[in-house]
Amino acid sequence: MYKNSNCRLQAHRGVSTDAPGNTMPAYELAVTQGYDIIELDPKFTKDNVCVLIHNRTINATATKDGKAPEEDIYVKDLTLAELYEYDFGESFSPEFKGTKIPTMEEVLELSEKTGIAIKIDSVAATFPEEQQEILFAQLRAHSKANVGITGAQVEFLAKAAEAVPGITIHYDGVIDDDALATLDTLVESREKLYIWQRLDNEETSWCKVPPVSHEISKKVKEHGYLGVWLLATHEEMAEAIAFGADVVETNGEIKPY
Repeated sequence: MYKNSNCRLQAHRGVSTDAPGNTMPAYELAVTQGYDIIELDPKFTKDNVCVLIHNRTINATATKDGKAPEEDIYVKDLTLAELYEYDFGESFSPEFKGTKIPTMEEVLELSEKTGIAIKIDSVAATFPEEQQEILFAQLRAHSKANVGITGAQVEFLAKAAEAVPGITIHYDGVIDDDALATLDTLVESREKLYIWQRLDNEETSWCKVPPVSHEISKKVKEHGYLGVWLLATHEEMAEAIAFGADVVETNGEIKPY
């Protein structure tokens, strides 16, 4: 929770200001610092293991023998064992040297152990059918984990809701009456539905979905929780709270109090 409000905080790629994003240290910091939700980015390896990394290539965060790869190396072209040959912490800070790419299995176990919620990024909607089924089966196998999945298309979210009973739905697409009506049918209660709107700032300027407004936020809150992303300052937090945000996504610049 944030200060004296009822607004929860979601850690973007874990606490990615204090540890390398999408690594177990960043996720574990989200737990110890008191965040409510961890947002994370899945990808699949060559041997169909679900790992967590933002980019499709490893170049931005991986090193081997202290050096970043000179040519693009795609996650999908490496097995998990081959990925384990790389360091995913050293480029962020020497104190994180030795950090390995995390697997979905590890973060599901973290959720089961601590109760922290995890939110799977909408990239899962782009996975081939086989890999979606692998992911859904893994989520079903960890039914005690507190898991949500994100999508901009209600069709994908409907598929996820059917495949993983009780999963929390996070919608970040265009708000219209048809979408809201369909979303209502996917969840057993409004507490299982989060509808995300972007704050109009530099971090979200690339997104074509209209930014949060009082009119949209009022409509959203009739159906589920209002999420607002991606914030970095307390001034932006004040804006989000004024819109009625139930949860806010931050990279770690905003801390729970």
